[in-house]
Amino acid sequence: VDLFRDFENNEIEANTRYLDKVVEISGKVTEITANQDLMPIIVLETENTFFGVRCTLNNPEIKAQIGETIILKGVCTGYLSDVIITDATIVNK
Repeated sequence: VDLFRDFENNEIEANTRYLDKVVEISGKVTEITANQDLMPIIVLETENTFFGVRCTLNNPEIKAQIGETIILKGVCTGYLSDVIITDATIVNK
């Protein structure tokens, strides 16, 4: 929630703080999909009804379920309505 809020409130400052850096975030899973390479994408809940933190995992095995709170670590690559995290791994549930 805080990461998304930082980008929503001041994208330039958030880019300076997070862009291309490894971040560890926690949140409630609201959606699980896959990209064109069949790698899982987990979306974490934010205060915004329409957008979240979109995390593409680096392992095809999903170890998360919708509704649970998890901790992820990955590279923040920016903000395109969603905050984008790539090369993510689940650290803890």
